[in-house]
Amino acid sequence: MMKWIEKILINASIQQPDGRPLHCYPFEPDQITGLEQHLRQHLIAGQEPTAIAPGFVFWAAELIRVEFKGGQLTWDFVFRHLGIQEERILGVKLVECGLDWWKRKVKRSEAGNRMFLYSLMAEGGLPQALLAQQRLYRRVVMGLLTEVEAAGGRSAPYMAEQIAFRKIRELPQIFQTDDFALLLADLALSLADLRAVLPTGLPNLEIERWLDQHRPGWLSMLPLRMTQEIAETLICPALRGDGIPLPLVALGPLSVRELQSDASRCWHGFLRLKDEGWLPVQHLADSEGLRLRLLPTGSNQFKSLNYSATPGVGGWRLHRFGGQGEMLIQLTPQEPFVLAAFADGQSRGEAVIDPGLPAVVESPSFWRACDPADGPNATRLVSQSGGGRTRAPCLWILASENVMPEVDDGLSINGPEIGPGGRLWRLSGVGTLHLGSISFRIQTCAREESPDARFYGFGRVLTGWRLAGGEPVHCRELTFYGEIGTDGLRIVPTRDLRRRRGRNLCSEIVEWVHAGEVMARHRFICLPAAARISLKEEAPGRVMLLAEGLVTGWSLTLRVGESEVQGEVRAGVTELPCDVAGIVPGIVSLRLYEPSTGVTLEVHAAWPARKGMILDPKGARLVTNRFLAAEDLIGWRAMVPDGMRGDLHLRLNMQSAIYLPVAGEASLIAHLPLIWAMLAQGGPDANV
Repeated sequence: MMKWIEKILINASIQQPDGRPLHCYPFEPDQITGLEQHLRQHLIAGQEPTAIAPGFVFWAAELIRVEFKGGQLTWDFVFRHLGIQEERILGVKLVECGLDWWKRKVKRSEAGNRMFLYSLMAEGGLPQALLAQQRLYRRVVMGLLTEVEAAGGRSAPYMAEQIAFRKIRELPQIFQTDDFALLLADLALSLADLRAVLPTGLPNLEIERWLDQHRPGWLSMLPLRMTQEIAETLICPALRGDGIPLPLVALGPLSVRELQSDASRCWHGFLRLKDEGWLPVQHLADSEGLRLRLLPTGSNQFKSLNYSATPGVGGWRLHRFGGQGEMLIQLTPQEPFVLAAFADGQSRGEAVIDPGLPAVVESPSFWRACDPADGPNATRLVSQSGGGRTRAPCLWILASENVMPEVDDGLSINGPEIGPGGRLWRLSGVGTLHLGSISFRIQTCAREESPDARFYGFGRVLTGWRLAGGEPVHCRELTFYGEIGTDGLRIVPTRDLRRRRGRNLCSEIVEWVHAGEVMARHRFICLPAAARISLKEEAPGRVMLLAEGLVTGWSLTLRVGESEVQGEVRAGVTELPCDVAGIVPGIVSLRLYEPSTGVTLEVHAAWPARKGMILDPKGARLVTNRFLAAEDLIGWRAMVPDGMRGDLHLRLNMQSAIYLPVAGEASLIAHLPLIWAMLAQGGPDANV
């Protein structure tokens, strides 16, 4: 056995393994054939595994590279080629001992679990079957490389894996596995690392020579067995940047929270919207690459808002139609700002542009003067993400009126003044602020500002249900993303999260802590991971609620118009019927109550009509004709029963109608451009 290994080492001009990946060792085809024959003989004879382990891992890594065609990699695939039955325990021991002999380590998952089969695949490099999909594979790798570089390259390995898991959807289904995604992420990170060190302006023909001189062994960084074909069709073009689309300019967030004072020094909340901004792809992952129209889901004060979303690398560039400067909208700090996305008039989900700050009874918020020169006389304040450090002479904190702040020596406090939902206090100096059991480090006149940061949680949404303010209700587990400045969203590791319970059932205040400083904090509503809550119209005026995956013993209260029924969550599926007298409403509400703690959560959903219906912005069902200005359609929705498709009829002056296919919940204002065109055609007195 060892004579074959010695030949491989001689080919590499070394006497013993030097820790390089196995795919970096040169070999002759007869050496692999010889290894396989010896392995088959020795395994059938029952030889001690440690004696054949080095040859086994080298042979198995090359077998997977050449013969594996995709799908789920199994021990049976490996042992079948040796003519013996699958033996996982034997395979694990062979991989452990074999990789250790070659001075390589068994790879581990993020959770710390050892991945033996994946280690073999990684040692052999990307399989030939995948590389054979040359044009498709190159396009996927180039797109992945672009997004990984935009996300921070080597400094963002978690982001690279998330991007790779999304990009493999473009490959044939047999390659859409976690193992392939991890290998592609490793390839993109390695290429990004090499591109990052190349001098600016280096001629393309000098790239390989420069790397040979300044990064010896750079080929060993790449998780594949290098061939001339791969070098010419993939590696060299990637290093040169051929075919890599340039990312759009990082425009930054679309909105900023503000407080403004009136003449009596009472403060009110506002949202300042830019004409252009950047929407990361995580907000609408299933719509990547589509050109979208984004419309607000809130009240009539948003009726003039209408954004186009142009796809770019890792997201969309947003542009407000008719925008001629920033727009100011009155909105309390805790109210979310949500945009609904549409492509060709069809709903593509919702993007929570700004989730809002936690209510002051749950967590205070920090604010600083828009213009630091204003000092204590400032009349406009801007939200400070999470930290209490500012270059300005003052910092404000919006806190609950039920809590009296206390400060250490070195920190002065003035106020309070009336703020939205609480009281506003002005702070200056250096010291610690105490609010009940919570403490914050405050520093004004600092050398630098607390970083401008944004923080989001993405995960499975409880379909059809929202909080009263329009926020989605999630089902665990969320993946948290953070962004500092305009560096792009990156996954926030669990170690950088700090959590505490909110005031509502299933609510948490989650803080993102980086380098010992709070970057941002938000409230998230997360039901149990298995939660499912659905509504069904069994008969006119009768609705049935079906709930499963909730905590046994919780109390449920279903309110439908003036009717109300209660029930208790039981194991399995909990059924809660409710009959409504009179006009059937458009919206129903559900209150969840935990008797042991007394905390509640209230969510809302549309009435599950078996026929289509139209709801006004307050959720009332349209039962008679109403005349509206086109701009007042904001908030109006057409509701189509689940699993069905319907037609929305637009008729100009009672002429023949235009039929638009709709499904689920369809915002009427999504068709505003068509309505305007029809009105323009019909003249000044036209109606649609």
